[in-house]
Amino acid sequence: MNDSRRVRGKKFNCSFVWLLERYKLSGKYAIKEQIKVKFPGHPKFVFVTAASAKYFPSLRMLIANIKEQFGCRQKIIAYDLENVTKNTKWMAELNSVCELEWRIFDFSQLVNGRVRHLHSYSWKIFVIADVLLEYDTVAWVDTSIFFDSNNLSPILAPIQIGQIGPVQMPSNSGHGMNIATHPGMYEYLPLFTNFEPT
Repeated sequence: MNDSRRVRGKKFNCSFVWLLERYKLSGKYAIKEQIKVKFPGHPKFVFVTAASAKYFPSLRMLIANIKEQFGCRQKIIAYDLENVTKNTKWMAELNSVCELEWRIFDFSQLVNGRVRHLHSYSWKIFVIADVLLEYDTVAWVDTSIFFDSNNLSPILAPIQIGQIGPVQMPSNSGHGMNIATHPGMYEYLPLFTNFEPT
């Protein structure tokens, strides 16, 4: 391709490359073989969620729903975003749940400023990247999720045979990714940015 037709984005600040290394996301960790999709019940399949104290009631319902639909042996990893693990009454209850692991999210790895704000949701990709270091198949579930069955085959089977990509968001947010992407990202990733209201 003629170099004049290439579109290049702004260079990323390389002082944060350590984060790519920490989560094995740099090019030197490229996956060379296909990883078989695991289904609920397999030791390499895990549900992952995160919550602050404000969302403890819905977190509690989510955990109970997963255990009801997928069984007691199904692993769940939950990240404390703010003050859940400090409540001894809640933790006594949560520690009695089989195959539930608690981790405290380290906000210090995020850049100072707005990105560290809980409601920027920038922590979510770090949580998923952290768990992908250990598990082959990760199902991220917000605390508002409710399963009415334990059948994830309509999503997992097409991923396994390559009909759909390995990252799926089966709910409808009502908007495209361009609305959910920080506008400043397009300086680095020069994609279509005509965001005229529709």
